[in-house]
Amino acid sequence: MARAFTAYLKTNQVGDERMIAGSDFMFVVNSLFSLATGIIARAGGGQTNATVLNAAVNVVTTVANAADSVMLPPSIVGLEITIINHGANSLQVFAQPTETIAASTATAQTASATGIALASGRIATYRAIADGQWKQMLTG
Repeated sequence: MARAFTAYLKTNQVGDERMIAGSDFMFVVNSLFSLATGIIARAGGGQTNATVLNAAVNVVTTVANAADSVMLPPSIVGLEITIINHGANSLQVFAQPTETIAASTATAQTASATGIALASGRIATYRAIADGQWKQMLTG
């Protein structure tokens, strides 16, 4: 839906103004201002069955085993997703299957199937820096 939304904005432009459907508007609002709590990272880890995050701020409260997993939504350039790890263990954060992700200390993107760790008690914001590319920024 993210790429379709971007294409919609480009094709439905009238002069300097862009028209947007109500459902698309709500998608943008939810992407910017929503909060999800009580998230359980997928046991056993891995990208295939990772818990997909759909809110702007996501509080993960259960990480039963190291590397249990969550997945970022499809990227839209400029989109930011914050993850707060209140679980007992480090969790693994994955991008969508066709996208890449880079840790805060890395300059190169990592394949989405690898993912990157977020330690217990840490907060990170993930910014879509280009189509299909996420960058982690540790904030706490």
